[in-house]
Amino acid sequence: MKNIKLLLMMAAVGVAAISCNNQPQSESTELAVPVSVENVKKSSISQYINTTGTAMAIYETDLTSEVTGEYNLQTNPATGKPLN
Repeated sequence: MKNIKLLLMMAAVGVAAISCNNQPQSESTELAVPVSVENVKKSSISQYINTTGTAMAIYETDLTSEVTGEYNLQTNPATGKPLN
């Protein structure tokens, strides 16, 4: 019985010594992710989306201001159209 315990103890120490080998890994892993880059420019979105229908909101909220009073929207200086 004493010899079996000693044998198991020696086997455990041997396995631990083998598994704790601090050799550097020979495998290297490099991940390559394909990407593309494009310059940003202003353009009309209508060239991409042309549809009719009704858009329904999933969630709605009320927006309120912290200051009471009246305000008047002016025209957009770039387009000359009123701001809505």
